[in-house]
Amino acid sequence: MASPQPTASDTDTDPLRRHLVSSGLAGDVATTVDNCLDNIGRLLAGRAGYTFGLSDWKRATFDDVVAAMRAAGGRPDGPANAAGGAFIDPDAALGAIAHQRSVLTRLRTAGTGRVL
Repeated sequence: MASPQPTASDTDTDPLRRHLVSSGLAGDVATTVDNCLDNIGRLLAGRAGYTFGLSDWKRATFDDVVAAMRAAGGRPDGPANAAGGAFIDPDAALGAIAHQRSVLTRLRTAGTGRVL
């Protein structure tokens, strides 16, 4: 009986997933939840370096930013776990990377747009 063939997602993302997790860029990360929550406050205060180029941060509330972090795959838990490490969902990170790859490929193929 032939062994199953790996799927495209297995061969394309497994090495990247392992790298993201082993380097602490996804999975359990060293950044504490407390630090994430502090960074949300810095973003909302408009501190340079914490707005990540977002133009609509001025209208965001604390809850809006926490919801955006959760939607992006992060887990900014409440104060009970504030001293512990945060978590970034590896699948969400891989999805975001794939999305950006797709956007850049479309720009390159169309010969339009600029990436700064």
